[in-house]
Amino acid sequence: SNREPTTARVTVRNAGKAPLEIRDIRTSCACTQGKMSADPAVIPPGGADTLEITFYPKRVYGFHSHKVLTLFTNDPVRPAFELHVLADVDPEFELVPEEVDFGAVPKGSGASRTVRFRPLQPPVSHVTGISTAQPGKNAEGMDPTLRKSWLRLEQLEVPPAEWRNPDFPEVDIRVTIDPAAPPGELKQPFYISVDTPRFPFMMVPVSAVIEAPYEVQGDVSQGQIFIRPGEPPAKVRFRSKSGPLNPVEVVPDPPGIVEPALQQPENGGIELILVPVKGLSPGKHTVELRVRLRGADDAVLEELFFAHVYVPGGA
Repeated sequence: SNREPTTARVTVRNAGKAPLEIRDIRTSCACTQGKMSADPAVIPPGGADTLEITFYPKRVYGFHSHKVLTLFTNDPVRPAFELHVLADVDPEFELVPEEVDFGAVPKGSGASRTVRFRPLQPPVSHVTGISTAQPGKNAEGMDPTLRKSWLRLEQLEVPPAEWRNPDFPEVDIRVTIDPAAPPGELKQPFYISVDTPRFPFMMVPVSAVIEAPYEVQGDVSQGQIFIRPGEPPAKVRFRSKSGPLNPVEVVPDPPGIVEPALQQPENGGIELILVPVKGLSPGKHTVELRVRLRGADDAVLEELFFAHVYVPGGA
């Protein structure tokens, strides 16, 4: 069911020589609750009691649940016992696939995959939005300039002839990796907002390994660079893994926040050096930096960074 609670019963036996007292039962999620049938829950030696486990599907986002109940007892050897509770919820819709694994992706290829949204039962669920940020998070004070998704989303209508059920409209979500996504492992989700009464959105994990002829090192993390005036310039290094690598250009947007320069040090590779512009007003200033490099076969590869300059002072 996806509407009504379901209860299962587990027998708890006392194999010891003294009374076993179940002092407390705690849960890792409000969707899964446990209680002993007897109150107080004291099990005599050789005796047994029943643990009632109730699962509430309306408190679960999605269709699968793995939670933990912890029983606290007077057993001096094992005062806490964990019970893993697994449940599958009757799904209102399905996502095919539930997770997107791109595998190895060449840098700059803009690889795409498609996820099919398929309603399974009435009332029919519909897609009301797609996003790379969790719905509602902006209202919690998170700084949107510090978030960067390398996923591009597009909602596509599916021809009725392809619907499994003629009364249940289906939708495709095309997921594309930004050509500027940095080399290395990529793990980011996206979110599908729905009008399903039980939950407002579904998270879809996405993974990939971006392969490039170079690696990125230095003062950068997940495409973010943090700079404070008066400190040494921020440096990002590009180390070639195979073949030639030459600088093309770096384009700041907007200009006037940092002075970027691409250099080729004697020890090889390419170095991006960022110096904040003098005279910036107090506060945080963010600039988008597109760095273009030329690799083998004259292929131009692009890296995208966000540099944040923090100027002290002000209120």
